[in-house]
Amino acid sequence: MRLVCIHVGKTGGVHVHRVLRDGHVDHVWLGHCTPLTDAAERFPKDQMLIGIREPVEHALSAFDARRRKAPDWSPREQDFFRQFPDAQTWCDGLGSREADSAFEFLGHVSSGLTHYFCGGFRECLDRTWIYDTRTLSSCMRVLFARLNRPLPIENQRKHNAAPARVRVSHDARERLRQQLDQAVRLYRELQPLTLTQRGVG
Repeated sequence: MRLVCIHVGKTGGVHVHRVLRDGHVDHVWLGHCTPLTDAAERFPKDQMLIGIREPVEHALSAFDARRRKAPDWSPREQDFFRQFPDAQTWCDGLGSREADSAFEFLGHVSSGLTHYFCGGFRECLDRTWIYDTRTLSSCMRVLFARLNRPLPIENQRKHNAAPARVRVSHDARERLRQQLDQAVRLYRELQPLTLTQRGVG
């Protein structure tokens, strides 16, 4: 079986790639921004693998990751981060055109769940394995059990698999959750379909 891995930014992809590589699992690694439907159409006979992450945590982590890469900022990003130098300031500004623009252009903030799970994605789910960063270690155990292979390394969260939780106020999280309502509902739909929830089967 060959896996086609869709790399959703800030979902532990570096860790997953290392585990698959060290386990000598036959896989194709697709870069960021490839929707599930596109990957399934391109590889019609292969098993898809894609990660999900709770949308508020994903957006905060994506914001912070881009914030820490100042040497790579575009002029637009320079202007944005002058106005919103940290996640709390950004969340406080949500609802304004300037703050909301992050969902249009800012790194992985602009490519959340609704980007990857779009169109007729439900038609692809019968050959899609989903892992959740909240249960990444157990998802990897199930994945390798399904492949009838031992885990190649001690399966612990490492590298980028569990980025530090970005600290913002409860109210800030709620404002962000409202902005991401569609993604939050989608995440709740997908959670029961994860490897951990479905088991070896």
